[in-house]
Amino acid sequence: MSKDSFGGCIVEGFDIFSLLNQLVEVNPDDEEKLKKYREERFFKFFTDNSGNIEVNTQFDVLRIYFPLQPKCQFLTEKSKNYFLSKVERESTNHKL
Repeated sequence: MSKDSFGGCIVEGFDIFSLLNQLVEVNPDDEEKLKKYREERFFKFFTDNSGNIEVNTQFDVLRIYFPLQPKCQFLTEKSKNYFLSKVERESTNHKL
């Protein structure tokens, strides 16, 4: 695994984390089953190193989860604010 990205088996862990969160969104009754893992180290790792976005489709709003690259942790507040002030959000195509 390179020092600035996730790879190998850990990618599968992110996939499982994403799937679990998506299943809870579809079936809120499963939240209680997932709750017992929230304090575990592995769950905190995936929570801290994952991001999500909402995608509006014609019929639904989907939440997409993705791993945050380790190098993102080293961005300064100034860099983050600069990006947020410059990113175009005027249309769906600009957001991509």
